[in-house]
Amino acid sequence: MIGNSQKMLAGAVLFALMVTLSACFSPYSGKGETTLTLNLGGGGRQVISSEPADLDNLRYEVTLSGPGEEQKIEARGRTSISAKVVPGTWQVTIKAYYQIVTNAYNGELLYAYSGAEGNSGPQTVEVEANGNNNYRIRLYQNKGVFIFPKEVTLAQTDNQEFRCFVIGTLVPNTGTYTINWSLDGESSSSTTIDDTSGVLVIGSDETATFTVSANVDSTDYTDMATVTVVVP
Repeated sequence: MIGNSQKMLAGAVLFALMVTLSACFSPYSGKGETTLTLNLGGGGRQVISSEPADLDNLRYEVTLSGPGEEQKIEARGRTSISAKVVPGTWQVTIKAYYQIVTNAYNGELLYAYSGAEGNSGPQTVEVEANGNNNYRIRLYQNKGVFIFPKEVTLAQTDNQEFRCFVIGTLVPNTGTYTINWSLDGESSSSTTIDDTSGVLVIGSDETATFTVSANVDSTDYTDMATVTVVVP
């Protein structure tokens, strides 16, 4: 008959064997964590095809998805960020936002993103246990014309300044870009917009909901954007 001490010894041996086997078949066995470093521009290491002069004004949202726990990191431009991750294949998604502060708008615009041009998405990186896991993720500039404010309700005789943001560059109606402001659907001849400043004046007899358009033209880029103005 097996005594209690022998049973306890056998149980301990079995437990040790199970732990050993578990370690052998664990996907993270013996790998531990290592450091993944992502360069976010600066020091001559450009990550966006057309970086703004004030690169520090970019705010990055970084998402890491892979064999370990998903991580979300925020950072500013012209820096590098590091994260402790499990070795393996990781998906890195980056969105860069630009802070705009004008009389017409105070907020952020999506300036650039990882993925494929015209299609935001992740980039794949391979993280090695004993490798140099230092990556630059290619970011594509968010192309387009944007009017601020994005929506507005005005009363008769009100004034409103509109600003235009073009492919990441806040531009006046001079220089490389030409911006032509126009109205469509207004009911009053006194409702006008200055083609240079983008300042809208609502007529004293205006009653319609109408559209403000910014037509942008340059040697290499032509596009337009519209915003609806409501006059209650």
